[in-house]
Amino acid sequence: MMLTMGMDFEIQKRRLKLDIDALGLHATDDQKRKIQIRATTLQRKIFSWMDVQQLYMPSARIAQLEAQERSDHDVEEKVEDIELWLPSVLPKKHSCDIRL
Repeated sequence: MMLTMGMDFEIQKRRLKLDIDALGLHATDDQKRKIQIRATTLQRKIFSWMDVQQLYMPSARIAQLEAQERSDHDVEEKVEDIELWLPSVLPKKHSCDIRL
């Protein structure tokens, strides 16, 4: 269930990114507001999911912390760019239980 939700979040992130790119320069305030609401809602869901992920995949949290150390701390990460650290993208040194 947890991995299925993660894959669903990946799809939602891609759709959000496509919709943001499609807005263009002349988007209405209502269009921008709807995108912002979607992004905020998705971000809250992802962060809640990551709390659960940490219980089942502690190696994902370690990989996330290592990536944060290498990144620019001054730049706020967009929700569509948040790495979910699913098993398929975890570095080899961070293995997870194959039963997942």
